[in-house]
Amino acid sequence: MRKRPEAVAWLVIWISFGVFLVSCATLVGGVVWYKGTASEMGWATVRAVQGTVLTQQHGREIAVTAGTTDRETAELREGDSVTTDNTSRALITFFDNSTLTVWPASKITLDSLRESRFLPRWTTIQVTQTKGKTRVGVAPSINTQSNFFVRSLQSFFTLNDGSYSVETGDSGVEIAVRDGRARIESAGAAADLTTGQRVAVPAGKTAQPPGPVLSSAKELVRNGDFAQGLGGWEWGNVDVAEGSPSGHASLSSEAENVSLVFDRAGSNGAHAETRIVQTIDRDVSDFLSVRLSFRMRITTQSLSGGGFFASEYPVMVQVRYRGVDGGDWTWLHGFYAQNTDGNPVANGEKVEQDRWVQFSKDLMDLDVSPRPAQIVWIKISAAGHDYRSEVSQISLSGE
Repeated sequence: MRKRPEAVAWLVIWISFGVFLVSCATLVGGVVWYKGTASEMGWATVRAVQGTVLTQQHGREIAVTAGTTDRETAELREGDSVTTDNTSRALITFFDNSTLTVWPASKITLDSLRESRFLPRWTTIQVTQTKGKTRVGVAPSINTQSNFFVRSLQSFFTLNDGSYSVETGDSGVEIAVRDGRARIESAGAAADLTTGQRVAVPAGKTAQPPGPVLSSAKELVRNGDFAQGLGGWEWGNVDVAEGSPSGHASLSSEAENVSLVFDRAGSNGAHAETRIVQTIDRDVSDFLSVRLSFRMRITTQSLSGGGFFASEYPVMVQVRYRGVDGGDWTWLHGFYAQNTDGNPVANGEKVEQDRWVQFSKDLMDLDVSPRPAQIVWIKISAAGHDYRSEVSQISLSGE
């Protein structure tokens, strides 16, 4: 049976029309895909904030040095890296106005710097942090989809607009969110962070999952609750008058509160100082707050006020720090329960005798000048003649 020529013709026409429609759809889809994915390379600049910073630019090593007119900044492209030594810092500014502050002894590689060629607008920045610490500021965007990624060790971070610190060391990598939202992915697991949170991913031969989500505040004092006895602290007596007894430092437990007791008796009006000291040696220049807090109680104080030179308080706290000006400074504050003799009480504060008192002070307050950049050590002492005082729950928290 022969097919009618007209039917065959119509079949050919419809098949051709279908092929034409598919071709048009493919062409349109290709154009849409190209417009949505077509990109061009972005750029970044690095400026030496302190010391000399090394950059690798397509195999060429170029140094930028703070305070120089001819080579303080350099332009960076994809694949370039920035390395700081123990004395240098750098600021990287990206084409979308995001920033990345590079701390000493750190290394950053710019993996991807991309922005769309057509609408809709989007940007993608990806960096790899090999070691050290950075402060990432992801710029907000209104009409642009912004993508900022950080890779460190075997972890991958997705950052929304906000401010983040990333620290990479032998023990692993930690990210803290000052403002914004972040997603951390490692070993097939993920953690979502928001403002005031941090998480650590431990190092390992294979990828490790993120640890628990914690507060972004970081405790700088070790064993401030004396749960490990005097571990982490050095204690002793100084400036003990010849022939007079030394003071004692011992632990006491009361209602689940472990305190350190400073005790001295039989002084016969002679001076001594009993103290505990802990080396901190931590950079705090990135913190907005460094809060010192502890509890104290003064039971006995034979020498009035702060003694003859406002330096003999039954409780005194001192924090040695290096300021943003590069100088070494000591912030101190004393406490006394009585001043019947009217002795000097500079940098002193009166508290009620034989009662527990909570003290708190932010060392980043404007009245602490110059601003601390590095905490060197903390010292808590009792000084004077006869004294009995206690301290507990010592904390120095940076955030």
